[in-house]
Amino acid sequence: MPRALSRGFTILELLVSIGIVAVILTVVVSNQSTYTENAALSNLADEISLTISQAQAYGIGVKEFSPGTSEFSASYGLAFSLLGSGSSGAYLTFADRNGNGIYDGSWACPVGGSSECIEKVNISRGNYINSLCIVRSSGGDLCNVGRIDVSFVRPDTKARLVFFDTGGGSINPSGAIGAKIVLKSPGGASSKSVNVYNTGQVSVTSTYYPYPYPTPYVYPTPYPYPTPIPYSYPTPIASGCSGGVDIGLRIYQDGAVRRVAVEPGSPTSYLRIYKNAIRGVMLTNSSDPNASKMRIQTPAGIKSLCLLP
Repeated sequence: MPRALSRGFTILELLVSIGIVAVILTVVVSNQSTYTENAALSNLADEISLTISQAQAYGIGVKEFSPGTSEFSASYGLAFSLLGSGSSGAYLTFADRNGNGIYDGSWACPVGGSSECIEKVNISRGNYINSLCIVRSSGGDLCNVGRIDVSFVRPDTKARLVFFDTGGGSINPSGAIGAKIVLKSPGGASSKSVNVYNTGQVSVTSTYYPYPYPTPYVYPTPYPYPTPIPYSYPTPIASGCSGGVDIGLRIYQDGAVRRVAVEPGSPTSYLRIYKNAIRGVMLTNSSDPNASKMRIQTPAGIKSLCLLP
């Protein structure tokens, strides 16, 4: 018996399959990168908000600054700085040991001795602090801020906020009700803000900028409809009921069946009837001796049907 032949992929089929796989992988990888960036930024914002809440819990509780120091009076907080001495890629947790509401020390965060620094947290995955803003009750946010220190003093749950301008000077703008730390992903496609209010409330908000919005579709100008041509009614025959033709239309009047007259030629009457062709029913004034008692409203007034003698 002859052996059955077996075939594999042709070069064309192989190239098509490779092309399809390449397109699918490109879409998956690009979406995975965007998802990873957004997830990392969300984790960063949540981490900062939880650290602020932890400092609030430490501030209103009785926490010893470090074991064996017997120091329980310090308030706790976080420091964010975009000044030359600070960094957009890190933030500090500190204990306000002298009660002035700010972190006193270098951004290198030395630990031990009289230092107030607890930990320097480096921001990973290329995310960074884009801007620091003052949230106001009216007039919009002020984002020309170089540094913000947030702390909580026992036993109050309210936040103590201290602001510095881009030159490092302390500022106290009117109407300030909170602070905003704006975070961005490496590509700048997404942004999250950690908001801390004077009341002690902490929240996270998001803003995404994936693609520019398309220009709205402009509907074309509607087609102008032509002005309708007014219908001109024919002039009715003014010669009464003379010359009428019987086509079999009947009306009952005065105890007898009467014949209704129609025009002998082309119809000019307002009232038309069809029998083998379009006919015009003859109309006359009600004073005509051959006028019917049936009345018809026409543009020329109220008329009667013409009856044949």
